[in-house]
Amino acid sequence: MAHLITMPKFGLTMTEGTVSHWYKAVGERVEEGEVLFEVETEKISNEVESPAAGVLRHIFAEAGVTAEVGARLAIIADEAEDISEWLAEPQQAADNNSASAPNPPAEHAPPQDSTGGHAAAALPAGEARTAETAPAEKLPAPGTAEEVGSGSLPAATNGGVRATPFARKLARQRGIALDSLIGTGPQGIVVARDVQARAADQAASTSPGVAAAAAQAASIAPEKVAAADPNAWSGEAMKGMRKTIAERMLASWQQIPHVTLTREIDVTPLLAAMARLAPDAERLGVRPGLTPFLIKLTAAALRRHPELHAWCDGQTIIRHQEVHMGVAVSVPGGLLVPVIRQADRKELSAIARELAELSARAREQRLTAAEVQGGTFTISNLGMMGVDGFTPLLNPPQTGILGVGRIVEKPRFRGEQLEKRSLAVFSLSFDHRAMDGAEAAAFLQTLDSYIEEPLRLLM
Repeated sequence: MAHLITMPKFGLTMTEGTVSHWYKAVGERVEEGEVLFEVETEKISNEVESPAAGVLRHIFAEAGVTAEVGARLAIIADEAEDISEWLAEPQQAADNNSASAPNPPAEHAPPQDSTGGHAAAALPAGEARTAETAPAEKLPAPGTAEEVGSGSLPAATNGGVRATPFARKLARQRGIALDSLIGTGPQGIVVARDVQARAADQAASTSPGVAAAAAQAASIAPEKVAAADPNAWSGEAMKGMRKTIAERMLASWQQIPHVTLTREIDVTPLLAAMARLAPDAERLGVRPGLTPFLIKLTAAALRRHPELHAWCDGQTIIRHQEVHMGVAVSVPGGLLVPVIRQADRKELSAIARELAELSARAREQRLTAAEVQGGTFTISNLGMMGVDGFTPLLNPPQTGILGVGRIVEKPRFRGEQLEKRSLAVFSLSFDHRAMDGAEAAAFLQTLDSYIEEPLRLLM
């Protein structure tokens, strides 16, 4: 039986994707579960497996083509099977094949796990490797970059050029310098079609006539004009990740009554604890910086303040048993919030190792959809960027987010003694529909006690 391959949906906000690469050519055989093609979205790249064994008989969307979710991409069928009906009547073919389509555009609602949280949905055969795990219907899962700040500097990859992993791979294979390309992906990211277009141009340039025409076209390209004239300016419509962030932040700001509390906390004991653990961490091959400590301490505090560890849509409040901590990471073109699951149950070294891995892959835009969804609370650390304090915006439907400012040495009385201490401002924004200021203040008080006496975690 023929199988219609359609554009999968990798997140609630995804409306279209770009087929960046087919791993099989028309006429080649593919096995069930074998990677068939790759899709780029504004956030991540995803490899999609074949839902069935057969021959790749037809491709509707070649590499580089952008298609809406649910659009026809290809047909897999037996070698001798008649697929004319599928080619001539796409809508009827899609209807006929709806039961076996590998990636229907509908959302996948994951089952509730035993703790009341949302477990990842089981992936049927043929699902994308990175298929989404959508939360309950009334409380959509948080997206990716939802907050005006990040605790990490963007990493420069390939000389600072923003490109998808597959585009980098293609560029290496074809000997094309990424910094010579103008990205057409989200926020100017170089995607596979940019590399392929350059490769085609280079091939065409062997013809003098074609080369002359290409040179003339390039000479009037707006980007080149702007680069040559420092007084030139240009506008750019928001799209991709930037557009998603804009929409979600606007909705968060307009629809949720934010209140932000700030508290200056003495982090001197925490820094001392970090120094004492440094030799052990080195032996374990991890670098437990400040953020992993704060994740661990905040997760412990959330266990005592469940009202901050919840989702709220204005009608319903869902409290979570497991702390899935989102950490804002700055990436080319925006922000991503990878999630460290069960952060309250993990050892510090495990958190540090996982955070380093997720942050690195976030900057390379290699996170899966599952790795950026399902967060129950978010931390954004701008301290290393010299920010004293800020007002973080909530990451809906989460009811709380913690902003961390820079550490500053100040004189402070301890009893009758004036001492030099290390202090930092912590900003907690919360959803006033779900709780009141006293509850939020109590959370900061608990967090303060953990930071000033980290050994409390052993109790």
